[in-house]
Amino acid sequence: MSGIDAFAGFLVQITVLLAALLFGRGGIEFDVDVGSDTVQRLLTLVVVAVVVVVVAAVVVAVLFPNVRRRVVDPLRQLRESLRVVRSPTKLLRLLGGNAMAELTFATVLGFSLVAYGETAPIMSLLVVNVGVALFAGLMPVPGGVGVTEAALTAGLVAIGIPEATAFAAAITTRMCTFYLPPVWGYFAMRWLRTNQYL
Repeated sequence: MSGIDAFAGFLVQITVLLAALLFGRGGIEFDVDVGSDTVQRLLTLVVVAVVVVVVAAVVVAVLFPNVRRRVVDPLRQLRESLRVVRSPTKLLRLLGGNAMAELTFATVLGFSLVAYGETAPIMSLLVVNVGVALFAGLMPVPGGVGVTEAALTAGLVAIGIPEATAFAAAITTRMCTFYLPPVWGYFAMRWLRTNQYL
């Protein structure tokens, strides 16, 4: 189930990022002048890369039974897990919960900026937050420690926040959303176990 939640979170992040960039422009200025030929070449390159990866995966799966077994077994487990989301109510809770989490994190980032006397549009904060989450997820650093703070600072600077304020807001946001919650979470977990709720 955690794999499905992670995948749903990824889908929501991509959807929010694309929606914010397409409809709200995210408040981020992109000064890169890209010609139509460059875009056409880039799209062609992406399509060719995807086709090569798919063909290579099929060839490897056919030629090497051990690899095929390692791929097919998790796919079967995933198919079994997907039965959970056949209910529209459960699917709505899964996607809606992830969407609310993204909105909450962007709001906390906005409140951190307000604490230091700056403001930014919510669409810009969504773009920064989701972009940082996707970027930090690719880094092999537990919890994204250091990476997330640096990326948040860079994202806030990109939307026009002064560098010192962006850094302070990034640290404040991470303190509120990552470093401090385990402290009261420990006491909450103890209480739940003591009262046999867990």
